[in-house]
Formats: sequence, C-alpha cells, structure tokens
Amino acid sequence: MSPRSRTVAEAAACGELGLVGSSASVGDSGYVGCGDCGCGRPVCVGSLDVESVRVGELLDLMVDLGEARARLEGMLMSVAGEVARRNGWEATAWMMREYNRVPSIQARAEAGLAHTLVAEGRSETLTALCEGEITLSHARVVARAAYKDHARSEADLLELGRVYPSDVVARHMVIHDRPATDSTEGAAEDDKYGTGPVAEELRAQRDERRARMFQGEDGMWHLSAQFDSITGKRLHQIYQSAMRAMRIRPGSAENSYPQRAADVVAELFGGHSDCTRQQTSLLVLTDYDHASGHLTNPRLDDGTPIPVEVAAELAVNAKVMPVIFDANWQNIAIGTSRNPNEAQRMLLAARDGGCIGCSATVEESEGHHIKFWRDGGLTLVPNLALLCHSCHDLVHEHDFEVQIPPGGRPELRPPEHLRWANPQPPPTPSNGTEQRHRPHGFRPPPE
Repeated sequence: MSPRSRTVAEAAACGELGLVGSSASVGDSGYVGCGDCGCGRPVCVGSLDVESVRVGELLDLMVDLGEARARLEGMLMSVAGEVARRNGWEATAWMMREYNRVPSIQARAEAGLAHTLVAEGRSETLTALCEGEITLSHARVVARAAYKDHARSEADLLELGRVYPSDVVARHMVIHDRPATDSTEGAAEDDKYGTGPVAEELRAQRDERRARMFQGEDGMWHLSAQFDSITGKRLHQIYQSAMRAMRIRPGSAENSYPQRAADVVAELFGGHSDCTRQQTSLLVLTDYDHASGHLTNPRLDDGTPIPVEVAAELAVNAKVMPVIFDANWQNIAIGTSRNPNEAQRMLLAARDGGCIGCSATVEESEGHHIKFWRDGGLTLVPNLALLCHSCHDLVHEHDFEVQIPPGGRPELRPPEHLRWANPQPPPTPSNGTEQRHRPHGFRPPPE
C-alpha cells in the first residue's frame, strides 16, 4: 500500500472521513471496508452472490449499502471541497471530469456542491452525509438554502432530511412563521409576489430559472430546464395533457413511454397540429380561519405554498370551488362511472397531493379503486386513491395494498415479505399542512 493510500485508509478507519470502517462494514463478511485488507485502496468492496440471500436479508443489505454509499459520497464531498478551496471549483470540476471520468455536467454539479458545503461552512451537513444519515440530494437542498435568509436553518433541514426524501424536504424549505422583512430585495421590480418568506422563495425561484439545449457527447440533443413552482406546474399540466392525447393516438402503443414523452416535447416546441394544448386547471387550496373570517395558507395541490397575492391574482380569472371537507373526505362522494369525474379528481388532488406511493404529481396519477371495480368497488372518493402508472402496477402485479389509516389519507403498503421496520412519526413542517408522504430513512430509531 502506498503512503498516500495508507493515510486515507487510516483516516477513514478512525472515523475522520466518516467512511464505513471494519466495525461498521456491510454484512458479516465486510462487503464494504476501510481498506485494511492490504489491497492498496482506501475503500475495499467485496463481492456477494445475491441470488443466495433471503429477501429479508436483501432488504437489510440494500439499506446498509445505501448508507455506505452516502458515507462514500460524504467522503468525496469532503475531499473535493478541500481541492476546490485550494484550487477553485472550476479547476476541481475539470479534474473530476478528467480523472474520475464523469460527464462535464455531473463534474460541475458535484464540484460546485462540494465547494459550497466547504466554503459556506456547512460542517453539520458534511458530517451527516459522512455518517450516512442523509443522501447527496439532501446536501443539495441544504446548499441551495445557504444563500436564503427566508429558508430553514441547516439544523432544521437536516432534521427533516433524516426522515424524509429530499424532494419532500425541498418543498418545505421555507420558514413559514418568520415575520416578513420591511424591505424585500427585488420586491420593487416585481411586487406582485408581495412580501414574506413564501414570496421571497418564489422570487428566488424566478431568479434561478434556467433552460439549456445542447448536443451531448453521445451525439444526441439534450434539453434541461428549471422553473419556479407555479410556472413549472402550469407547464407540467400542459405536458401531461399532451401525453394523454398522445397515448390514444393510433400507433402510439408501439413506442415506449420515454419515446412518447420525447415526441410530445418535440411537437409542443414545433407547434404540431396533432398535439393540442388542452385546457388545464391549476388547483389552489386554502384554509378558512373561523376567528378572522379570512382564507389562509394558500398552496398548490402538492402542498407547495404560494404567496397570498399570487393566490388572489389567480382567483381573478379562475373558477372558485368552495368546498368544506368532512373527516372522511366524502362531500363529493358521487359517481357510478368507472373513472372519477372532474369534481372527484379535484378532491383527490386536495386529499392525496399526487401519487400516494411516490412523489409523482397529480397530473401523472389516476384514480385507483381501493376495492377493485371488478369486485364491485364504487367510484366514490373514500374508495379512490391517486396512483401513478408505476405504483398502479405494484398493486396489480406485485400484491401491494392501499390502506386507509384513521387519519383518512390512503397509504401504499408492500406485501408482508417486503416490509421493513418503519421509523417513528416524523417531525411535521411548520406550515400548517399535513405531510402527504410516508416517512423514509436509512434506519428506524431503536425500539
């Protein structure tokens, strides 16, 4: 073993770099180790005959390896961040592309993230990543919040990240109970967003909007873009509407879903006559404060908060549907057809916030009969749940079940042989909105 490798291995073994050491290696045989075997590498990964492992052990192993991957990514961020501190993140990105052989986009993203975590002193995030408590995508959420006064603290984001997937944490980045500042940067230029932390986040998203179309190293053309929550929601509704129209087009079944998606984007860009832009509905939910008589907490169907001023602007030319939900969400439980009607879909969107099994949006989801239609299940809201195509296949092809807990929101549950111990009830983001996704984590807390 070279002196350089021994130095890294010794640091990893004593926990300085947070790498999985021999005492915390994956499995009894040490599938991931610190390199003490003498192979000359700081990380030693063994082999495993996965076909001989039982399902329960596979689940444990998958969780262990996920934690080990997070630890390794934390080590990479620590090392790359130090390289960036000494040489600049641009040079670090070049070195990662040349020496790690990763694409330029990935190299720039990882070098930039490492630089931010180290330069901004996000030591708690690096420690949590090196200990396998969060993933690299959680670290990206924390880095994105680093420059925002209206965002939650690093400690608060990490608390949520230890329980929730990163896409859920990102939707709850804003401190909703923070008083509005007297002067908001950019408010004079675009004061339709108003003031307060929710308005500040929407304004920041508008500043961060990006789009890029380029020819990749594979010779094909690539398209990437990012939009603020409201613009993105509108575009996504148009996209999903066109996808539904494409799906029923003659001959479309011969193409895969990704191919149809590419065709939709090309036709929307090109203004193809067969790809019509159907009318879509942007669903905005609010709560009614009995004490003040005002509507509060305006948000999109997935729980993303929006400023009161934006909600008022949207309401000017919108259909307003005042509805009071009872405990079982049954006020629009009407329907004998197989597919939910528009009113029922709006209620399902308000209740489920998208697919109950993953983070798919309302537009990507369909109403699934909890008691199957073929078995006499009625098209009533208490018997419906939003599922995307993939999660719908889990129910019909892999024996997953939709269960309704006492709270009234349905949950997607795996069959008994695929169940892994669940974490305890997670912390609830302080925005007055119930969390719509079941908690996730590498490991459940001790019983």
